[in-house]
Amino acid sequence: MSQDNSTTSDSNQKRSLDFLLSQLRSERSGDIWRGMEQAREWLKEEPEDTDLYGALLDIVQENPEISKQIRDLFLEAMQRGSKSAKNALLTLPSTVSDFLADADDAYYAGEYKQAIELYRQVLKLEPENSRAKAQ
Repeated sequence: MSQDNSTTSDSNQKRSLDFLLSQLRSERSGDIWRGMEQAREWLKEEPEDTDLYGALLDIVQENPEISKQIRDLFLEAMQRGSKSAKNALLTLPSTVSDFLADADDAYYAGEYKQAIELYRQVLKLEPENSRAKAQ
């Protein structure tokens, strides 16, 4: 009986994930907004859901225009202590300017550990980046 419940739960989660991804693939901004809100709520309930992080990373590959929104979502989850969010953020296609902006935001918000990690990412991409070195 518990295996049936687990299978049903997995099936429901797969359908929910498929629906969320269809919203994020939409060209309608309202659908994308609803998909992002659904993902945000999902990550509040399941902050280590690696399937969701993987799906969101795939969406960014398909639609780079929502990269900033996905990055912000990962940063929110990181601030709540999600290790999966940190790993996902580090694999998210990024530019040095993205990492610098996120690092500066974290620094000025008093999230010093997060800021240090992001400045280190900048230095991995550009070892001589003076701003990252200074911070």
